[in-house]
Amino acid sequence: MEHCDFMILFHSMKNHLSTGVNAVLKDLPDCHFWSLHKLYIMIQEYGNCDGIYISDLLKEINHPPQSVSRMLKQLEKKNCIVRTNDKDDHRKVYVQLTEYGKECHRQCEQVLKEYVVKIENVYGTDSLEQLLRDLKKLDESIASVNQLTGR
Repeated sequence: MEHCDFMILFHSMKNHLSTGVNAVLKDLPDCHFWSLHKLYIMIQEYGNCDGIYISDLLKEINHPPQSVSRMLKQLEKKNCIVRTNDKDDHRKVYVQLTEYGKECHRQCEQVLKEYVVKIENVYGTDSLEQLLRDLKKLDESIASVNQLTGR
């Protein structure tokens, strides 16, 4: 395989996935799903399942504070999250998903699962499972090369 073919194929897959995902999410509430999902995952992994302090979120997420702040403002504007100051230390801010945010996340996650099932039905379960194993190995290889080259 030519090295350019490798990059072109991944770019093409990214575009096809983006088109498909946007199509299945278009009829759902505009809740900035990817930002909401990222926050949901961070709360599950590093919070207390109810919410997370912004300081802890910043330690774990690989984004500049300004982009995290923008993301939280967007989610707050859509009524997907609430921010509250810690009662013992007013400098600490706690972020929680609202019931609306949880429901938006659940709906979006459900239609995305259905989309993946359609892909699996066309591609094949065994093939998709093998592809996921190979992609995980490729992802680890890319991360390793990036680490070795200081990127």
